[in-house]
Formats: sequence, C-alpha cells, structure tokens
Amino acid sequence: MSTMRPSLLITWAAVLVLFLGFRLPWAFCDSTVDLLPLKACFEAQNDLKSISADFTQTRALKTLKSPIAVKGHFWFAAPDRFRWQLGDPPKTIIIGAKEGNMVIHPSTKHAEKSTLTTSGSFPSQKVFEMMGLSGKRTLEEFQKHMNVLSLKTSGTRCHLEMLPKDPAASRGLSSINLDFDAGSGQWIGFEIVTREGSLIRTELNNVRTNSVIPGGVFDYDLRGFTVDHEKK
Repeated sequence: MSTMRPSLLITWAAVLVLFLGFRLPWAFCDSTVDLLPLKACFEAQNDLKSISADFTQTRALKTLKSPIAVKGHFWFAAPDRFRWQLGDPPKTIIIGAKEGNMVIHPSTKHAEKSTLTTSGSFPSQKVFEMMGLSGKRTLEEFQKHMNVLSLKTSGTRCHLEMLPKDPAASRGLSSINLDFDAGSGQWIGFEIVTREGSLIRTELNNVRTNSVIPGGVFDYDLRGFTVDHEKK
C-alpha cells in the first residue's frame, strides 16, 4: 500500500469533521509525550505544493451490523484548497479553501455553502487554522490548536492520538488518530473514534505529491442545484 507524508495532519481531521458533522471535545495533553517524530514529519513538508491520493474509508458504526468500505479521492493544493469526495460516482463532495467551503450532494442536487462575511470573520476560521491552511506547518503551531493525547512507537511505526484544544468544540469524539512511519515520515492510516465506540478509518494509496492538479478540481458547477448559504 502506498503511504503519505503527514503535512496535512489537521486537514484530514477537519474534513472528517465537516463530512461527519461531529464536533470535537477538549482534552488535556500528556506533557511527557516525546514529539520529536511528529516534529520531523512537519519539517519534511516544507516543499509540499500538492497532494492527490485515492483512499478507502471503512466505517464500523454502532448502528451498522457490519463495517462498510467506500472508496474516494482527495486533492490538496497549497496553501488552502482541498477537495474530498466519497464514492464513484461521488455521493458526497467537500470543496474548501480558507474563505469557506461547500458540501455537495450530487445525487440530490443539493449543496451547502459557508462563506466569509464582509467583516472577514468566518465561523470555522479556527478549523482552517488547525487544518494547516495558514501555511504554518510547525510543531509549535500544531500545539497551539491540538492536544496530543499519546504518541506510541513500535519500530518505526508511530500511532498518534489527538484532539483540538478549542473549548467551544462540543461532544462527539474520543480521539483522532494517525498512524505514520517515523523513518520515512509517511502516513499509513487515519481514523476517528467516537465516544460511543464507532470508528471511521481511512487508508491511503496511489499517493502523488507535487503533481499538477487538473484544472477545475476545486470548482463545481452548481447550476440546477438547491444551494443553502450560511454566513456568520
């Protein structure tokens, strides 16, 4: 399986939050955790310009009798644009940038938009900061927004568990987890775990970095769609 370097550690967390509608609880950080492997991963991303990756997302939910696996694709272009889509053909698409995001449901021709107001305030501004879309990819910036619950290693494999610090974030999750290789600084898998015991895991493959992103990936023709607009 191909793997992926963790430059966009928070991007995946925020996309999953947007897609699943969860809000994240606050938790304390273990000050004894050795964060050197995580620091090295961030430092490896200085030259990252774009990412294109296939993924398989497996949902093991309390409401399901058995896990469901769905394939999808993810694009990112520095500094602040991404597209995440599930299904082939896509059933859900999220297109985002620092100024706002769109959640698109092609089968029902419905979309929701969140945008900046004229005052420049955006309700999810902190989410985008946590996503790393501010262009700051340092451990110090990461620690301003996220609490590391644990970072365990087995050989070169690392398992990171984290949660946002924002006290305004509410209930929903137990942890956001990332498995990566400390030797290469590459992603292995990403998952969220809910307090009720459900788990959604994403495995990456066919990862391409710094390749040309096709024109129009971050646009979507919404003619004929019902669009709900939200401004805060």
